[in-house]
Amino acid sequence: VVLEEGSPQNRAMKWLVQDADYSSILENADDDGKTLRSVVQRYIAVVLYFSTGGEEWIEPDWLGSNHECEWSYQSLSLGKTLGIIECDNKKSITRMDFTHNNLNGTIPEEFYLLNKLRYAQFFGNELSGSISPSISKLTSLQNLLLTKNSLTSYIPDELYSLYRLQKLVLTDNELTGTISKFVGSIPNLVVLDVRNNVFTGALPQELGQLSKLGKLYLQGNKFVGEVPQGICDISTVYELEAGCSISCSCCTAECFAEKGQSNQQGGGQKKVLYYPTMNPTDLSTKSPIDIPTDIPTIIPT
Repeated sequence: VVLEEGSPQNRAMKWLVQDADYSSILENADDDGKTLRSVVQRYIAVVLYFSTGGEEWIEPDWLGSNHECEWSYQSLSLGKTLGIIECDNKKSITRMDFTHNNLNGTIPEEFYLLNKLRYAQFFGNELSGSISPSISKLTSLQNLLLTKNSLTSYIPDELYSLYRLQKLVLTDNELTGTISKFVGSIPNLVVLDVRNNVFTGALPQELGQLSKLGKLYLQGNKFVGEVPQGICDISTVYELEAGCSISCSCCTAECFAEKGQSNQQGGGQKKVLYYPTMNPTDLSTKSPIDIPTDIPTIIPT
């Protein structure tokens, strides 16, 4: 692929060779490979740029002569820093945020070699293609946020091997298939959000094995069957939204339609579950940090 003229990998290698500081470092890389790994990381960052239409990014100033850990900018509209927003003390990339930056195309395979990456935010872009099985290489990943893109195909089983994962948000894509039974093998998962995709089938009983789960969002799909009782028994769950095509024995609100829809239309209808082990109005046993601040108003119809 590197030799394929005009490919993102080819363009990245050409850019890197012309980057005088790094081409010199590459030629004189030390025997322990630390310097070489640094150059590889820079190459990965440049491949990501060319693979996702970097020239059209809202903030295109990416290919600087400074270290890639400094490739970030302050978004005034969003009020936060975007780009490569954090590296560890060895200058390995640990946090990336590309919220609303007009990324398009596919996430390149090279991206999955960032094995120190803990946080990846791609909210509100035009990324397409599928989630690669190579995602299993992101062994440090704790937060994967891919809301509002155009991702297709199914969730690869390899994703469920990310045992450090705490937050998985795939809302508003075109993902298909089912939620695998292997979801139960992510022991630290706190938030699972798959709203507004094209998922089908029954929910796996293994969801009930997620002992740290706090929020589960399922609506806007074509799931069938029922919410596994194991989910209702998880003491940490305080918010569940599931489409009305699914029965829910422990939900505290009936189905209601979003504005402009009837109860028969599905889609925006949902059931909401708060504090399944207690009366939802009794918050005395919840500490302030545990109480959600974004609870929507429930208006049964």
